[in-house]
Amino acid sequence: LLHAPPSAHLWLMLEAAPRAALSDEFAAAGLARRRLVTCAYSASKPLHLTRHAALSVVLDTAPMYSTHTTATDALAAAVPVVTLPAASWSSRVAGSLDHS
Repeated sequence: LLHAPPSAHLWLMLEAAPRAALSDEFAAAGLARRRLVTCAYSASKPLHLTRHAALSVVLDTAPMYSTHTTATDALAAAVPVVTLPAASWSSRVAGSLDHS
């Protein structure tokens, strides 16, 4: 997904420590490190929801678990959620939200 559109970025809620390793993975895959955007967890719900304005799409964490609150927040901000349901009920939550 990141190779096709050159303007695509991957946003992750991530602390600083794992960012360096992921940045190295980006470089090894031929992707510019600047395309990895990380932000720390925010207890401020308004700040968290404001970040959605920069998103084009939310990718679900399938197949074992599914986005729950993340999908709800994204859909409330009119950001589409892409999901792949699996056998477990927890993997189908985002799909259920998409259809509601």
